[in-house]
Amino acid sequence: MFCEKCGRELMDGAEFCCYCGAAIKKEEKSEKSEPSLSAASDNGMDAGEGKQTGEGNGRKKESKKKGRGGIIAVTIVLTAVLAVGMACLAYFTSDTYRCKKNLRLAEKLFEEEEYEEALACYEEVLEIDPSLGEAYLKSVEIYVLQGDGREAVRTLKKGLRKADKDYEDEINDILEETYRLAISCCLSEGDYDTAVGYCQEAKIDPREYARDFTELSPEEIGNQFVYVDLTDNFGCFMEEYTRNSDVTNTEALYYVIWTGDDDVTDWCYMAIKVPADYEEQMEAMYNGDKTPIYFCGGIREFDEEENFYFEDYFKSADFSDDDIREGTIPYYIDACY
Repeated sequence: MFCEKCGRELMDGAEFCCYCGAAIKKEEKSEKSEPSLSAASDNGMDAGEGKQTGEGNGRKKESKKKGRGGIIAVTIVLTAVLAVGMACLAYFTSDTYRCKKNLRLAEKLFEEEEYEEALACYEEVLEIDPSLGEAYLKSVEIYVLQGDGREAVRTLKKGLRKADKDYEDEINDILEETYRLAISCCLSEGDYDTAVGYCQEAKIDPREYARDFTELSPEEIGNQFVYVDLTDNFGCFMEEYTRNSDVTNTEALYYVIWTGDDDVTDWCYMAIKVPADYEEQMEAMYNGDKTPIYFCGGIREFDEEENFYFEDYFKSADFSDDDIREGTIPYYIDACY
């Protein structure tokens, strides 16, 4: 090293010039201007890395936010799908859907003339919703096609009670026609009581379906539906008659009438069975009151017990067995109306 003042060469590390006594300035080390690798590692690079680490943390936070957003979006989608699925499940298991499904199936079966299966569908519909008038009307149509008047009437009567009032007019429009089918069915089966009951419900005169008894000859007497206007009778022949005069214990009374032409050239004795509460009117007729009494019912053959009382009546009037055999018919009018 050299003295800056006198220029003489000095020993390294000298603090004063031994020649002129000037103070020697120490040179700053280059390390101060250029940080060491370790310093750079401790200071500058840490800062750099800190910057990089900060950026990395930002990206991680942003990534976490994006991840949470994705989860929320997926959750929303899954919730929506689940809600739609639950709504679909609720609809397809609902009464409304079942009714519509069965109505469509019933219409298809009806077109294919699978009537029993169609009726089963309509019955299921009415079990779910008894107010659906359409199901009543279609069921009645099937019963009519099958000739089942009884079920047709039953279904219509139920429809009038339970169906929506919007269908009331349509049901009433076919009510009488349906009753008439039921009446005809019952008459063909010999169920005269039910037939008369239907006539009363529908306010139909049963004489529309009955033959005039007075027009029948003895040879025509058989199981059929007739009406008769009585103006004469021969009294009650049943043994229980004596009890009926005091206390009416018997539901019905038997009286002797006759059948044949008005000229009495071809006629026979037979009987009519009437409700016991007609006893007073029948006895008044027997005693001369000629007020006609109108009855309607089926002609039936006597059973063994009834025939015994019938023959006993005529024997008490001195009829011989031959007279009874030739002049009587073992039938009676079962007057149910």
